[in-house]
Amino acid sequence: MKKTTLLLLAALSLCMINCSSDKKGQNNTNTEQSTQEKSVIKSLTYNDFIKNVWDINTYPNEYVPQNGKPCIVDFYADWCPPCKQLSPVLEKIAKDYEGKIAVYKVNTDKEKKLSMAMKIRNIPAVFFFPQEGEPYISIGYKNENEIVSYINKYLLFQ
Repeated sequence: MKKTTLLLLAALSLCMINCSSDKKGQNNTNTEQSTQEKSVIKSLTYNDFIKNVWDINTYPNEYVPQNGKPCIVDFYADWCPPCKQLSPVLEKIAKDYEGKIAVYKVNTDKEKKLSMAMKIRNIPAVFFFPQEGEPYISIGYKNENEIVSYINKYLLFQ
C-alpha cells in the first residue's frame, strides 16, 4: 500500500512539474510573438524577398533593387547565440533609421530556399542592399557602431 501511494504521489508530482513547464513554454511563445509584432523589422519569405529586395529569379547574376530604398537583411536562426545578440542592435537601428532604410529578417531554418539562393553558410549574415552599387555582406556579430559605419558607407554614402 505504501509503495502504491508513493508511486502515485511521484507520478502526480511529475505531472504537475511537466504541466507547469508546458505553461511556461506557452507564455514564452506568446511573449516572443508579441515582441515580434511590436518589431519594426519585418520577416521575409522567399517571395517577399523577391518583391521587396531583389528579384533573384529574373536577375540571378545582377543585383536590381526592388523596393525604392536601401535595406538591411539579417539571415539568422532562433538557436544561434550571436544572432540573438545582434537582434536588439538591429531593432534599434531599424527605429533610428526608420523611413531611410528598411530592415528585414530571414529565418534560415524556415526559408531554406532563399538561404541557399543567397549562399548563406554562416550566420548571422547581414546583407546591406544599396539602391546603387553592389550589396555588401557582414558575417558574424557586429556592434551598433560597426553597423552604422556600414550603413553610412554602403547604403547612405555619408
